Amino acid sequence: MRRLILLAIAILLIAPPRAMSDNEFFVRGNWQDPAIEFRIDMQPLHENGLTGELYLPKGAVHRPALLALGACTQPTLRGMAQGMADHGYPTLALFYCGPGASRPDLRETPIEIFKAATDWLAQQPSVDAAHMGVIGASAGSTAAFLAAANDPRLKVVVAIVPGSVVWEAPIPGVPAASMYSVGGAPLPFVRGPDGALPKEVLLAKMRESLRNPPSGAVIPVEKSRARCSWFPARRTALGLQRRWLTRSRRG
Repeated sequence: MRRLILLAIAILLIAPPRAMSDNEFFVRGNWQDPAIEFRIDMQPLHENGLTGELYLPKGAVHRPALLALGACTQPTLRGMAQGMADHGYPTLALFYCGPGASRPDLRETPIEIFKAATDWLAQQPSVDAAHMGVIGASAGSTAAFLAAANDPRLKVVVAIVPGSVVWEAPIPGVPAASMYSVGGAPLPFVRGPDGALPKEVLLAKMRESLRNPPSGAVIPVEKSRARCSWFPARRTALGLQRRWLTRSRRG
């Protein structure tokens, strides 16, 4: 075993380093696992108001693909997209809000952005446009359900720690506003409690708010034609996802 380890180290040291991308929005440090960089490629997206990174297996052509949505936190979203690509699925990490994105925060994010991103994804040679889905975490899971409810091309939804309603955008010091909009009109939303409250009090008030949400604030998942899977905890979701992907690759 020791000889094999030493041989592997020697091969890695002798192998020529891979050239870095010339994309100014991307640096080597953005890889969540340095080893993945040598197994998948990254194609940047900066056009028509969209900002993202398409991760894809090397040489991928006409493969089932995913749109990945987070909560304005690029590192977590990158890790999710890179992991899915490493399992064989071209995955577009869409940075629809936050630093470097087209919008600074989650206030009244137009869900048309997700349709535009799906349009772009469907046009890529690496993608089978007949087999596309969406994966989201936290606020990104709300976005994923909304995207699928309004776009029949998305055949699968994987939601990690999802919610059932559209919440107030968590932006302190500004008037209350919905997280999302459609056709220029904000979607009805549930008001969020004061984030400075103790955790247990905060959760209790959130549960109370969910007992009688405003009309239209509940996400219309019944409108979606997609097969939906949701998981209450990130660790559980990633474990089940890993086992499912392993089985699908074998089958």
